[in-house]
Amino acid sequence: MTDYGVLSNLLVIFSVSIAVVFLFHQFRLPSIAGFLVAGALIGPHGLNLIHAGDTLVPELGHLGLLYLMFVAGLELDLKVLKDHRRSAVALGLLAFAIPFLGATAVGTVLGWSVAATCLLGALLSSHTLIVYPTLRDAGLGPNPAVASAVGATVLTDTLALVVLAIVAGSELGSGSRRSSSARSCSASRSSSSSGSSRSRGSST
Repeated sequence: MTDYGVLSNLLVIFSVSIAVVFLFHQFRLPSIAGFLVAGALIGPHGLNLIHAGDTLVPELGHLGLLYLMFVAGLELDLKVLKDHRRSAVALGLLAFAIPFLGATAVGTVLGWSVAATCLLGALLSSHTLIVYPTLRDAGLGPNPAVASAVGATVLTDTLALVVLAIVAGSELGSGSRRSSSARSCSASRSSSSSGSSRSRGSST
């Protein structure tokens, strides 16, 4: 994508998002719903102002999620989280274990491999803080329940990343072992064929 295309897409995204969110704010509706409507409006299934396969939108999405995590951590009261650390850990473990076990059961029923099942579990067990701005605007940021939820989200995302790292490492290791075994088999076949050709040449 050219620089002009990137700038035009950015202009469309921010212009439509600001207009729709401002309209939602006038009707006292959550701004998150405004962003969803703006995305559906300019997306490939709407006005098609942002075409399918555009790489800018996923990159902005990743940046937005990182920004939400950063803002939540920046405004998190560590004293409140320390006082409620047990509830945060318990909530995080439950929020990770329940989707992960459900995904494991689904993958087992479908006959998927262990790696694919664990990957599905990690994807379903990771969470985001997409509603945190709404809670913050409502003045609920210092609430102990919000602090526990933020801590639990950090824990679930960490566990999901650990599972993804283990799955990726096992798949890379198995792939390298398969490639090395294939190379050794190919080398043995080539050596055996060269040996047989030499034996035929000497007999003649």
